[in-house]
Amino acid sequence: MVLLRLGYRSGMPAGDWAVRAGEAVGRIRGLMEPACEREHMDVVDVSSSGVGLRDVRFESASLAARLEGCTACTVFLATLGPRVDEEIDSLARTPSMQALLDAAASEAAEACARWIQRREAELALPAGARTVHRFSPGYGDFSLDYQRWFTGRFPSLGVRVEASGMMVPRKTVSGVIGWRLC
Repeated sequence: MVLLRLGYRSGMPAGDWAVRAGEAVGRIRGLMEPACEREHMDVVDVSSSGVGLRDVRFESASLAARLEGCTACTVFLATLGPRVDEEIDSLARTPSMQALLDAAASEAAEACARWIQRREAELALPAGARTVHRFSPGYGDFSLDYQRWFTGRFPSLGVRVEASGMMVPRKTVSGVIGWRLC
């Protein structure tokens, strides 16, 4: 997956790229301190322009379309922690290894989001519901500005949003997972 993220599409690349990608994955595993928080919330209303939850309204037609028919959702924030960013930043003089570590960390963050999605699906079934795939700020018209709501909702994770809209630590994922009754 790391090599696919870097653009390798068919077969394994020549040379030692596969070995270096494996080393990058190992380094990220040793550095990451994954943490997540999530909260189950009722969906109060869904209109063509957005979604209302208990104490927030997300103005996003794209999110509204995803959550159409959902009675509840899970909001979450997951991060790999600051040590990953520090290591990636320290490799500025070796851009190929920096790219490999960055790709490995991105895959690790995505793996955390997939774990949350699976976990929520397991929790939804006994409640007579199925989950819809997560939707994150930055998808469709779901503004990245909502990252501030997620980081404010889960302050214990220590994630902040810079003026540019980038979350720090950078390998952080937020999102909404809808629950639709079966």
